[in-house]
Amino acid sequence: MNRRIVIFIVALCIVGVGYIIADGMIVKEVRSDVEHVIFEDANELARDSDLIIEVTATNQYENIVINDGGYVDGRTDTKVKVSKVIKGNESSLKEHEYFTVTEPYFVLDNGVKPGETVYYYGDYTPLQEESKYILFLAYSEGTDSYWVNSLSQGKYNIDETDDIENQIMKMNDQYIDLKMDVLSTFDVD
Repeated sequence: MNRRIVIFIVALCIVGVGYIIADGMIVKEVRSDVEHVIFEDANELARDSDLIIEVTATNQYENIVINDGGYVDGRTDTKVKVSKVIKGNESSLKEHEYFTVTEPYFVLDNGVKPGETVYYYGDYTPLQEESKYILFLAYSEGTDSYWVNSLSQGKYNIDETDDIENQIMKMNDQYIDLKMDVLSTFDVD
């Protein structure tokens, strides 16, 4: 085989492998400002929530992207294991069973450009696998699902294992105060 062809094939392989590695490693984050309710206390949050559950997050999720004429939107439906039902009339929901919650973020592949872009609504951070949370959920007829209520206002890590939430929220005094109120108001394990 001609030496130039071999060099070309090797160079092409190197570029291809580099692209594959970059595609798996490059993650761009975009946070969009969205209006949402800021709750004064845990009781107000509870009154505004259709379902309150204590859960452990799993690694099972579905990224849902909606492209409506060039406008891209989405959500992530994440499966959680319910350890306690605090409030709700969801008759099929039982402790120690799995339930799907809708999180306000989604991931979009960048196409030919390597990597992906994660779109977050406000300062929301995703549920982390094996971490325990108390979730305040609001039902949406449009998606027939239970959304985390008012972005980060409806999700609280209760076992202090969600480092991402801890990093972002440590600068938000209102969130910290609300979390302390939630933990003291509700009997969480």
